[in-house]
Amino acid sequence: MRGLALPAAVVLGSVQAAGPTIEALTQSGDSARLLECGKRHFYGVKAPPSIDSAIRLRCAAARLGSGKAQFRLGELRAGTAAGKKDEVLAASWRLKAALAKYQAAQATRHRPVHLSTGGGRKVPTHQRTCR
Repeated sequence: MRGLALPAAVVLGSVQAAGPTIEALTQSGDSARLLECGKRHFYGVKAPPSIDSAIRLRCAAARLGSGKAQFRLGELRAGTAAGKKDEVLAASWRLKAALAKYQAAQATRHRPVHLSTGGGRKVPTHQRTCR
C-alpha cells in the first residue's frame, strides 16, 4: 500500500461537497438546483451541514421568484433553526410565497400578523434575510 495517496479530506476527516461552489450556484440562475443544494446543506447530506449556506442558496432561489424557496425561508424564520425566531419576517416570506402562487403557502393558515410600524419599530423586509 505504499505510494497510495489519500485526498486531504479523507486524511483530515472533513466532509467536502462534490460539485460547484456556492458562489457558482448562486449565479447559475437555476432555482431548482439552488433549492436542492440548499436542502443538502441544511440536512448535511452529500454536503457539509451549514445553515448559513442553506439560507444563501434558498435566498438566491427566492430572488429568482421560486415560491418554494420563499416558503422554506418563511419556515426557517418561524423556527429557531436559523438562529433567532422572527415571526414577522416569516410571515413576510410566506406571504411572498403565496403571492407567487406556491400551493403549500396558499393552503396553510397562519395566525395573522399585524405589519404596522407602530411604536417606531421598523417592519423587516425579506431583503434583510438575504445579503
